[in-house]
Amino acid sequence: MNSNSTAFPRFSFADGEGLSTPGLTKREFFAAMAMQGLLAQESGDWCRSEVETAKMAVSQADSLMEALESEEEAA
Repeated sequence: MNSNSTAFPRFSFADGEGLSTPGLTKREFFAAMAMQGLLAQESGDWCRSEVETAKMAVSQADSLMEALESEEEAA
């Protein structure tokens, strides 16, 4: 799994040229979902700076990508 491949690409042929909208990368999408979960915690012990929260979300996304890649390799 390539973390830079797009999560939700869109193609439109209405303009006759096949305009493509790449959307978010899989890594960006996973990081956004992780950040949403971090910010939704009720416990309050996630109280970090915005930068720390963002770095944690990206780290979680990277860990998920690694786990998915190792799963693909094992199959």
